[in-house]
Amino acid sequence: MGFGDVGKQIHGLIIKSAFDMDVLVSSALFDMYVKTDNLLDARKIFDGMTARNVVFWTTMVVGYGRQGDGKEAMQLLNDMLQGYLSPYKLIVASILSSCANIAAD
Repeated sequence: MGFGDVGKQIHGLIIKSAFDMDVLVSSALFDMYVKTDNLLDARKIFDGMTARNVVFWTTMVVGYGRQGDGKEAMQLLNDMLQGYLSPYKLIVASILSSCANIAAD
């Protein structure tokens, strides 16, 4: 059983215990899913967050860029900018990579 499988089991226990609404717990789950390249579940947590800071936005954009999903990375960056958040410098490298992936498609 891999780390991602154990993480999913822990996530299930968190939901049953109603800890999934806790900001710190949600942040830890989000971090776990991104680190295990499970952007589908990371995105579910991201979409369920009531407040997202620039770190969460950047993590999602970089995650999509790393997986070669340039279109989703660009859409998230646009959404981030519409929310009047300034991206970190780290995001620039990911966006350049995402643009290259889009051009290659």
